[in-house]
Amino acid sequence: NQSPTLLIIGTPNVVRHGVVALDNRIIKASDFETSANHLTYSLVEAPAHGTVLLGGRTLTVGAHFTLNDLVRKRLAYHNNGATALSDRIVIRVHDAAGATTDANVRIAVSTTSLFRSMLTHIAP
Repeated sequence: NQSPTLLIIGTPNVVRHGVVALDNRIIKASDFETSANHLTYSLVEAPAHGTVLLGGRTLTVGAHFTLNDLVRKRLAYHNNGATALSDRIVIRVHDAAGATTDANVRIAVSTTSLFRSMLTHIAP
């Protein structure tokens, strides 16, 4: 049995105190022996400066989620307002035979929204 592949595409950006979805465009997994719909994911390490949410509820270390959760944008990161400019979580993908792979999801934290920053620069 080969371990599944887990790729993190890009770095999600969130405004301080904000929420950003962690979906299947960011988190991508594949496996030779298990179809993507039958892979499961779990939270291995919680963020230092926020919480991971699944369907609006806090996801605890060891809790599981699925590809369907990612597709439906049910997984999210909520920043707690800390002054740190980045955060990270560690997730694990599991195949049907029990093989696993871990990956870091790095999250960039900005102090203001891009829209608010643009308005500041445009306003007379």
